[in-house]
Amino acid sequence: MSYNLIHEPWIPVRRQNGRSDWIAPWQITEGADRPVALDAVRPDFNGALIQFLIGLTQTCFAPENDREWRKHLKTPPAPEVLRDAFSKYAHAFNLDGDGPRFMQDSALTDDKKWPVDTIFLDGPGKETLRDNADFFVKRGRVETLGPEAAAAALFALQTNAPANAYYASGVRGGGPLTTLVLGPTLWHTVWLNTLVQQDFYGVGGNKEKRDDGDIFPWLATRAATTEKVLVPDAFHPAHMYWGMPWRVKLLLSAKSGTCNVTGRRTELCVSDYCKEKSLARYRGWLHALSPFSEKRKGEKHSCKPDEGQICYRHWLGLVFGDKRQKKSVASVVHRFHERKAHPDWRDVDDIFRTPPRLWAFGYVMGKMKARVWREGVLPLLTVPEKIREPYDHLIRRCIVTADVCRKLLRGSIFNGLFRPSERTKKRVGKIDQQFWEQSATECDEHTEEVSSAYDEQAQPILRAADEQFWHETGQDFEALLYRGLYALEKGQSCDPTKTAWFLAVRGKAMTIFDDIVQTQQLEVVNPRRVALALIGLKKALSENSRSLREMLDLPVTAHAKKIKRKTT
Repeated sequence: MSYNLIHEPWIPVRRQNGRSDWIAPWQITEGADRPVALDAVRPDFNGALIQFLIGLTQTCFAPENDREWRKHLKTPPAPEVLRDAFSKYAHAFNLDGDGPRFMQDSALTDDKKWPVDTIFLDGPGKETLRDNADFFVKRGRVETLGPEAAAAALFALQTNAPANAYYASGVRGGGPLTTLVLGPTLWHTVWLNTLVQQDFYGVGGNKEKRDDGDIFPWLATRAATTEKVLVPDAFHPAHMYWGMPWRVKLLLSAKSGTCNVTGRRTELCVSDYCKEKSLARYRGWLHALSPFSEKRKGEKHSCKPDEGQICYRHWLGLVFGDKRQKKSVASVVHRFHERKAHPDWRDVDDIFRTPPRLWAFGYVMGKMKARVWREGVLPLLTVPEKIREPYDHLIRRCIVTADVCRKLLRGSIFNGLFRPSERTKKRVGKIDQQFWEQSATECDEHTEEVSSAYDEQAQPILRAADEQFWHETGQDFEALLYRGLYALEKGQSCDPTKTAWFLAVRGKAMTIFDDIVQTQQLEVVNPRRVALALIGLKKALSENSRSLREMLDLPVTAHAKKIKRKTT
């Protein structure tokens, strides 16, 4: 009997009472103690599994209209209803067996085997193993996978697949950014990111293509899989969830063992797999769960995570979009805003005990490998259209100001702890009060120049300062969001809100400077250099700083004007 991903309990979840459990996909609404979140041992598995559940629901149980959508949000369907709906395509979800296999090319031979740890995007690649260069991600850490971990790793690979001359990238390109609306339970999260059929058809694809192979490529005939370019019009819209860019085949064996990832005993083990060169590449696809941007000639591409942590500096682009950079939010986020603004939303608003949140995650890719996994949870506000433009301007100015404060903090930490090299001195020069009172644009450009000139030994400390700054100012930013929204809705001035934000950010920057400097070894710290750096930071972040006040559209104080006259 085949291991079927519709019927087997392979999804790790956490229930309302905190208990961990394993369920089949159709059991996400089962019992009074319903699952509230996924509970995989790897964060990228959680990201893959939630997309699997959303894709499965969108494919097999999509609501026909908003009325049906609201009905199931308020009253989740019985597990038996989901089981019957999912079972229609159960033949597409066999992980093993002689017939078609889930996200695998069953026609591959077993001649060329790869160790199973290389199926992970952060695992060692072929050149790494050949050159014995697996210094950071060691070979042999995973020698055996159970079917649960193997299925999650396979889906994560095909969903995030990077490309090179031999292998194609996923539907959204390598390492896409995913943004989801978070609900109070696992079912609510899945359903909040499931679109009404008509809305889903508008994302992309051809709804007239209804053959199984148009949805699940591993069920397609051999002739259909030899197309060199896979465009949306040739496939059903649901294909976006089940893209199979890499030709792989898991080598499962019926033997007892322990999964090195989950720690579970299993009677079905995977130690090796096969892969071959990709036959086709995806082009022109959008995805319901990813924000996208417009490039040259009007081409649209799914967004990717950047190097830094996902935090409120990304808030505007992920929650509302960014017209300046031609970035649009994911379809599910856009539809959430529309539903939230509709009067009928009041019927379901009581399911949220706390305000809705946005879950964003993805791999930062580089040279066919995952460099780092990034994820974050952000507030998800819906703003009335009449105040949307001033609200956007308010939040944008506050984020820019915070980013400049972060750069000033980095420069001060460097000046306080490190003796610049001669190369750094030539590039940076003297940073004094006259510079920090220049225009916002000059300030921003110069701090970027300073950052690029930092000595290598300072980089880990400066990166830690960045992470701490974004993390510790996160709650202040959320307060800013609600205060600014309230002030604009009431027709009040936002100056007190912006002033409170600046003081909060300034206070956190000063605290972080002290924390980082004090944790360094006393024998390598120059007290005079630290004192001068602290004085410089205080001056740069002064409440009377003309540049910072102009960034926030705050009135320039008389004291700031006096400073400006003295420096010109």
